[in-house]
Amino acid sequence: MATTGLWFLRCLPLHRRIGLLRSWPLATAPLRASLLATTLLINALITNALLVTTLLHSSNGFAAPAATPAAASTAKVTIRMGVHHFPPDFVLSSHQGKQRCDGPGVARTRRILASQQLELQTYCVTPARMYLLLDKGELDLAINIKSTKALQQQQHQFASPAYSELELMLYSHSRSSQAPRDNSVAAIRGFDYQGQRQAFLARGFQLIDLPDATSAIDLFAHQRSQHLLTYQGPLLAHLAAQGKPVPTNWRREKLAQIPTFYVISAQSPYQQLLLDTLQTYASSHQCQRFDRCPP
Repeated sequence: MATTGLWFLRCLPLHRRIGLLRSWPLATAPLRASLLATTLLINALITNALLVTTLLHSSNGFAAPAATPAAASTAKVTIRMGVHHFPPDFVLSSHQGKQRCDGPGVARTRRILASQQLELQTYCVTPARMYLLLDKGELDLAINIKSTKALQQQQHQFASPAYSELELMLYSHSRSSQAPRDNSVAAIRGFDYQGQRQAFLARGFQLIDLPDATSAIDLFAHQRSQHLLTYQGPLLAHLAAQGKPVPTNWRREKLAQIPTFYVISAQSPYQQLLLDTLQTYASSHQCQRFDRCPP
């Protein structure tokens, strides 16, 4: 009975144990006194052991384990990337009332960054706003051609190798169409098109600036401009998504072949880290271009 009682008592808080021992009807007065003394002794030993342990940890720098270097080193670095609608690689869509930046290019970039334990957060923006946010350092990363004037104000870095190759095209409606004959050109606001914007303006063309590639394509397709200045990839992807081929009565002229690059903000605290990450990935995977890197 005494053994069972001791097992039961050690599971209780100290004040409960003392109370039960003092009122235990089955125990004689000497037994109660002995058990009470034993309980108090055990509790004192436990208290002293905890105190010694706390002092030892404190003297060896373990008083605040949450602030140790090991815990701090596990913090993830998040890279902020600006994405505008530029199919097929970069696609903006709506999901449950919220805009999403997605596409093969986002998945590819996330995979590259993950190789160095970097996380990716995308921001859906227009090209013009993307340039502004890169200048301010509110974005770390984007993809663009090197010659854009809006990126010339600061020392942004372009990672090698190139991300992709773009075909710059000029599409025009035939004379028999209902499109205006006013030298109007649908284009993307903020895009210089490797100097072609200024060249067209100098020749008397009127550029109609739209927020993104598909907006410019749609304006031209609805015969609201005489010409369209576009990259071939977004045009083909946009028409394919609608199940349409390129109309045979659209006249086309190839103007240039232009490489795109990962561009890293001059204001980003991760500029060198991103340059090293991208170049290391390209080298280890033997990528001639990032859009041709094996998965």
